[in-house]
Amino acid sequence: MTGDYIIQGISKSIGSITVTRCLPHSKKRYLGPFVFVDHMGPIEYNLENDINVLPHPHIGLMTVTYFLAGEGFHIDSIGNKQQINVGDINLMIAGKGIVHAEKSRHIPKDQTKKIHMLQIWIALPKEEEECEPQFINYPKDKLPKFTLNQTLDVHLLIGRYEQFQSPVKTFTETLYCIIECKKNNTEKLLFPYKELGILVAHGHAKINTHNLKANDLIILENPNDIQIEGEQGSILVCFGGTPYPEKRHIWWNFVATRKELIKEAAEKWKNQKMGSIPGELEYVPLPSDYNF
Repeated sequence: MTGDYIIQGISKSIGSITVTRCLPHSKKRYLGPFVFVDHMGPIEYNLENDINVLPHPHIGLMTVTYFLAGEGFHIDSIGNKQQINVGDINLMIAGKGIVHAEKSRHIPKDQTKKIHMLQIWIALPKEEEECEPQFINYPKDKLPKFTLNQTLDVHLLIGRYEQFQSPVKTFTETLYCIIECKKNNTEKLLFPYKELGILVAHGHAKINTHNLKANDLIILENPNDIQIEGEQGSILVCFGGTPYPEKRHIWWNFVATRKELIKEAAEKWKNQKMGSIPGELEYVPLPSDYNF
């Protein structure tokens, strides 16, 4: 496929919440090292539609959680309990296997709160896909923020842009940043990465010749020459990097270079031998379409 092309996100239900899934997609299974991108909100939630993602497993990837509005709470099978606030990064390196759950803080009856978040997966390199699991929280004040041409506020979550470098741990060349349009603008940007996509998380934007709305993802033919016409208040999510040379198998919550690793993980989870979270009695069962 040549030229820029557009992916329109698909609605998916995850427990009590609905998200827009942008990757994987029939047009593009992965982008650089990114294999999964979910976008939720902005929405109002209350006790009836509270966020409660039950314990479930992962292998072979890193999950990256980021809130544009709202907050969440992470717990996992290696003992971590972490509040995540707007602008923070929760990075979970699944490696050979980890179990986690995500919740929202209790809110009083008859009250609502706004939530807007991104959940992405980055595949681990072949030599690290069976590493020990790890969890790291990066507070927002540790992540670079800067303004381009007085019109675009950039929050650099992962990777490098010009002289700015994020401290978030990576295993390969990766870019992940949030761009907020301070005013109506037209800017030319250059991203020195082999593959790049831009997701409109809020508002509207014209990128190159394409008019985009919320939950549209554009895959760019040439990341080194991009024209962005942003509408004031719009939020763009840029992500990409260098793709791995090996194919990735993706099934349910598992990512691996070999199907055997997915089969082993599925059997462990089916028999509840991948780990557990103290105090959590319920969990997400193995899907019925398991056929490895």
